[in-house]
Amino acid sequence: MTTTGSPHVAVVTGANQGIGAATARALGRRGDAVLVAFFRPGDDDGQPAPYNRLRRGDATDVVEEITRSGGRAHAVEADLRDPAAPARLFDAAEEHLGPVDILVNTRAAGCRTRSGRRRWTGSGGRWQQSPRTPSTGSSPSTRWHPRC
Repeated sequence: MTTTGSPHVAVVTGANQGIGAATARALGRRGDAVLVAFFRPGDDDGQPAPYNRLRRGDATDVVEEITRSGGRAHAVEADLRDPAAPARLFDAAEEHLGPVDILVNTRAAGCRTRSGRRRWTGSGGRWQQSPRTPSTGSSPSTRWHPRC
């Protein structure tokens, strides 16, 4: 499937596995250029071994599949808990693929409570959009502010 208009440039987070990888592949098949953002946080205690194996992987297979089908893709590892990470993702996308007009965030920020339990803040925090990225000044920058 290809787009009828001009191809878009997308940033997809969590794109080394699961729904993020599926979304990046679908956008690539559609003809869009994709910045495949991923993070390898290490094993999550209590999770099955296959899940942890996926978490340790990079996004090489996703990028290769997109490029093999004639698309354009570039992978960047980024920890979205770092407030500067979104700007770096947009800068990399613009440098390698062009101005970004699609953002797909499949990863929620999280934190640990005092007892050490994980608390996802996907619905308890907020996204803040700035009109431009600091270094290029052309695409919006998005930053996550978790409430813990």
